[in-house]
Amino acid sequence: MKNLSRNESRVLRLLVENSRLSISEIAKKLDISRNTVSCILKRLNDDYIERYTVDLKNDGDLYYIVKTDSIDNIDPGDIVEYYELMNGKYIVVLKNLTRINYESIDMAGARHRSGAITGISVYCDYCGSVITGESHTYEHKNRIYYFCCSTCKSQFLKERI
Repeated sequence: MKNLSRNESRVLRLLVENSRLSISEIAKKLDISRNTVSCILKRLNDDYIERYTVDLKNDGDLYYIVKTDSIDNIDPGDIVEYYELMNGKYIVVLKNLTRINYESIDMAGARHRSGAITGISVYCDYCGSVITGESHTYEHKNRIYYFCCSTCKSQFLKERI
């Protein structure tokens, strides 16, 4: 990658502040032609911009629920609560939608807990014993199989798949 030109830098700065700006709005703010802005955007999209994001207004009553691979890059102050799923991913309730990679997002307008859920056990799909500690998983035809150990997983795969 080479260095950005002055106009490329100015366009990029405007997009970082507000990625919803149209080509016409950028051209007017920078006093350059729309054609020039269009060429700059093509180059920036090809070489520098990975994706455009949306920042939602937060009125204090909105929570974001995301499914993500990791919680390591999330500010702990933004996490209301989180759950580690059996497949190693996380469901996280956030106060602020931080810049993280996530698979899906939902929003909730209120938060309350009616009591903790207890007594739920997950059983091995091979031997039937209760899974304690780290589980082993295998996904096949949109179904996830859970195993208590690597031996059960390998035996299951030998016999059924």
